[in-house]
Amino acid sequence: MERTATIVALGLYGLVALCLTLLFFGMRAVMEIGGSCGGAFPPCPSGTAVSIPLAIIVGMLAAFGSVFYALRAGLPVLIGFAWPALFLSLGWNFLEYGFAPPDGFGGRGGALFAGVVFVVMGGVPLIGLVSIGRSSAFTRTTFKGLPAGLARRLVERLGGDPGIARIVARGGGLAIVSACTLGVLAGVWLDRSLL
Repeated sequence: MERTATIVALGLYGLVALCLTLLFFGMRAVMEIGGSCGGAFPPCPSGTAVSIPLAIIVGMLAAFGSVFYALRAGLPVLIGFAWPALFLSLGWNFLEYGFAPPDGFGGRGGALFAGVVFVVMGGVPLIGLVSIGRSSAFTRTTFKGLPAGLARRLVERLGGDPGIARIVARGGGLAIVSACTLGVLAGVWLDRSLL
């Protein structure tokens, strides 16, 4: 079961990254036509009317599922980084389009304000996550992101060697980063090829 949980957890982490990537590019496509679309505004760029809401819903479900399966598999639970990734990437879009708006873009001041708000909403939690991760008490009790109970279970399975447990926990983090990288690449490919 743990192997299945590991595969599912890594797949869900990758799916979260794919959804964040589609949101990033979908927002850029909408910003290119002025920042609003549909109804009284210009028609939405190809695929964004479906990809943006679908990415939000699927991304949230994948994030919640990744926590469940990561805990079952004994992987580090790193989904907290999805919040900073979302708000910092969308904040970047707002700032970029606020400073260098395309022709017909009407909300330069609003985009700059939203960009600053989004950067704060993503940056403050990121600083908190990084500082918690560097705290010696946190690292001692969680083995680089594993909850204490899972860390104990991992140590028991590996014969009581906390050094090996730390290596396995770091390997889990590397596997998650790899899955997220593949998710981002898949999102870029989907945006370029299909949307």
